[in-house]
Amino acid sequence: MVRHKWNKKVQNTVGYQIIQSTDSIAANIAEGYGRYTPADRKKFYIYSRGSFEETKSWLRKLIRRKVLNESDASKYQIVIEKLGPKLNAFINSTKI
Repeated sequence: MVRHKWNKKVQNTVGYQIIQSTDSIAANIAEGYGRYTPADRKKFYIYSRGSFEETKSWLRKLIRRKVLNESDASKYQIVIEKLGPKLNAFINSTKI
């Protein structure tokens, strides 16, 4: 896990947003898993992909604003490159 010391402004803006979007990925998968029909499940899995894309957007902002250095950004990029295809495969495996 990468630990960051961000100033209060970054913590109160992007910091909280990125926490919410990353938490939402798992929360939507969990909520979808609890649904009765495959169509309902898949809908929430697709919501999780939206949260994943939102998280990537926040990370790009942090890099552009030079809040994250290249080393930390590379660590996140590795996770993103693995998670995206796995999430898509999971969604596609849900038959409607």
